[in-house]
Amino acid sequence: MAMRLWFKDLTFLPFTAGSEAWAELSERAPDLLITDDLMPSMSGEDICRRLLHGKAAYPIIVRSALQATQNWVDKLASEGLNITFLAIPEAGELGLLRKLVEQSLRKHLA
Repeated sequence: MAMRLWFKDLTFLPFTAGSEAWAELSERAPDLLITDDLMPSMSGEDICRRLLHGKAAYPIIVRSALQATQNWVDKLASEGLNITFLAIPEAGELGLLRKLVEQSLRKHLA
């Protein structure tokens, strides 16, 4: 809900399963992808690895409470994927998320 209040001009496409998100990503590239690692049917890591192989250029923010997630996010970033890790829960996480979204969109849409 906070994202919709902050970014009124953006279109949000929420998905409850990784396979649903992948189906949409296979059809069109978003300006920004925000995902979690743990999702039904396909993990965030699976999606991001496919995006790396497809040479996706748009920014990706991965939110997770798992340290292991940061490890694979850092690895994919070193391989050239435009990806950032955001630890949750973290004090001020919503503020950090807003800042990351603003920075990512500004760079990508410039």
